[in-house]
Amino acid sequence: MAAVTWGEASGQSTKAGAAGGQLKVFISYSRRDLAFADQLVAVLDWQGFEAIIDRKGIHGAENWEQRLGQLILSADIAVFVLSPDSAASEVCAWEVEEAARRGKRIVPVLCRPLEGAQPHRLLRDLNYVHFYEDKDVPSSGFGSGLLKLVDALSVDVAWLREHTRLEELAARWEGSGRSADMLLRGSELGSYKAWRDRRPAIAPELTVLQRAFLGASEEEEEARAAVEEAKARAIRDAEVAAARAREEAANESRKAAELEAEVARERADTARRIAKRTFAGLVASLSLTLVAAGVSWYAWTQRQEAVRQAAAAENEALAIFELKYNLHQDHKYSATVTLTKFEQLGARNDFIRDNLEKKGFKEVSVTGDGATRKAVGIWDKAPVDAGFDLDAHLSNFKEDDEPTASQNPG
Repeated sequence: MAAVTWGEASGQSTKAGAAGGQLKVFISYSRRDLAFADQLVAVLDWQGFEAIIDRKGIHGAENWEQRLGQLILSADIAVFVLSPDSAASEVCAWEVEEAARRGKRIVPVLCRPLEGAQPHRLLRDLNYVHFYEDKDVPSSGFGSGLLKLVDALSVDVAWLREHTRLEELAARWEGSGRSADMLLRGSELGSYKAWRDRRPAIAPELTVLQRAFLGASEEEEEARAAVEEAKARAIRDAEVAAARAREEAANESRKAAELEAEVARERADTARRIAKRTFAGLVASLSLTLVAAGVSWYAWTQRQEAVRQAAAAENEALAIFELKYNLHQDHKYSATVTLTKFEQLGARNDFIRDNLEKKGFKEVSVTGDGATRKAVGIWDKAPVDAGFDLDAHLSNFKEDDEPTASQNPG
């Protein structure tokens, strides 16, 4: 037969089983005290406890220690039925030692006199509950003993229940080869640390296994927290580095943009200077293109502007001199006028005549067209002995009145 509660053996559900989470009480007894143990189970069931009792006999080939050890592990408290037979039983002695190893509170109950038998050393210093009448023990007997037992089992119930659960978890961890996956973590670990710190004065001490289990759980949690902190720190560092890189990239982009803008400004300034210097030429070129194409009134107005610019340019050009001649008043002179394509736009014969008259000639006549013109005129001013600056446009300059007129290049 398997280990069962009293209610299961009688075909009834126990109150503890129906309520769930009631204190579990392991009953250790000698086979000769089975009748008393049955009565005890019935009373405990009636009081709302879940009584755990092994009714299976011990066989030589059976691993009974594992079976009984599992029952003791699952119990919250152990009741030892003390008698001369149980005091002499090796199995009962093992059950007492196993309950102590698992940190169970042990309540010894005397079902009959010991008659000189010595109880287990772990039971000698405990308070016994007398279920038989002994004149030397006040308030002894079954009824009084029952009340005392119920009172003893009702102390620190919640703490004892957690003690059992922690021992079971620690045993599973031990059985798995102390795998880190079986350790406590997070809020559950925090709850058990708080539970440990508020241990009642008369509650059992934590077992060696429980302490090792909690210690390993704390170390694993600290290591896990350190890893998480390292990850978080690495993420923060990466974010800072990324932000710094973005800032540096932005600075480089800004510098590049500023440099490009500076280059653009310099190019614009250069272009403006070039445009300013070559404006007249550009306008003239544009005018030539538009005139040649014979397009639109706008082209005509541009050409007129080009003519004006060309006239102004030629007017300035006439002030440039390369050769010097001696001139005599009232002497006639002739010369060849050579014009560039640009100058041909505005240099009409009357325009050339007017300019020569401004220089000091009179009765000027200009003939011809295109790039080469013939100019004839009389020097109307006083003789020029120091040399007259001849316009660069004039060539073949000679005095017509006297074929021997001197030409002294200055």
